[in-house]
Amino acid sequence: VEIGGFSLPGVMGTWMPAFRPVAETGMLEFAGEYELLVPQGPLEFKARIAQMKFTDVALRADGATESWVRLPGITVPDVALDLAAQQLTTGLITIDQPRVVMVLDADGNLNLLQYLPPEEAAPAPAATAATESKPWQVGIGGVTLAGANVDITSHVAVREPLKWRIAPLEVSTGAIALPSKAPIDLRASGKIDPDGEFSVSGNHDLDSGISKLAIDVSGLNLHQLQPFFDEQTQVAVRRGSSGAKGDLVIGGPEVVHFKGAATVSDVH
Repeated sequence: VEIGGFSLPGVMGTWMPAFRPVAETGMLEFAGEYELLVPQGPLEFKARIAQMKFTDVALRADGATESWVRLPGITVPDVALDLAAQQLTTGLITIDQPRVVMVLDADGNLNLLQYLPPEEAAPAPAATAATESKPWQVGIGGVTLAGANVDITSHVAVREPLKWRIAPLEVSTGAIALPSKAPIDLRASGKIDPDGEFSVSGNHDLDSGISKLAIDVSGLNLHQLQPFFDEQTQVAVRRGSSGAKGDLVIGGPEVVHFKGAATVSDVH
């Protein structure tokens, strides 16, 4: 089977009307083979897709007026689906040149959290073990973001917003399994406009929600923080740079814990 030219908004509107976020634009094409059996028991459906491609995808959060996430190209290779066994596996997923807009409002609320589904009440516990549903087994060979561009705006504690751009941003993960079998390896590096750069390596535990990262940040332009200095102090910073290097833990009882060194230099 080889199919191309599918409109992603049309597909999602027809088959996944309750899905959030909303795909405003995007095209889908794929090629593969499938096997459908109708035995006396449950329906058996298996599919193997050599490669799926998504192009020009724009995702809008529910209730938002613009698309904060744009994905020009996504490639998902080696897709294998077994409906009866409830198993889904893929190869390394590549996302080329994604564009992301992050905004923190004055209360510290992050716009991207609007992409998450609303919290639902926990279901009633099953009466017996026999009635418990079998969890899906999902295996992903990893995810790579290549040439990403992230625009960040913060309205926290300032009248004039603080703005940064991270570009290009490169991110890669190790294999991902659901249910989780081991922490996911993470690596990222990028440049922070105009002169900053950073690298991150470590892992994230899906079960505990804890990330353990080694970070190295340098060349951050202190003048970009002038709106904050205007609001909180009487200091005018014309130039200067800062950085940090050490171990960062995000999540767990302390939420954020950093052990390392920070530097500030050439401040005027």
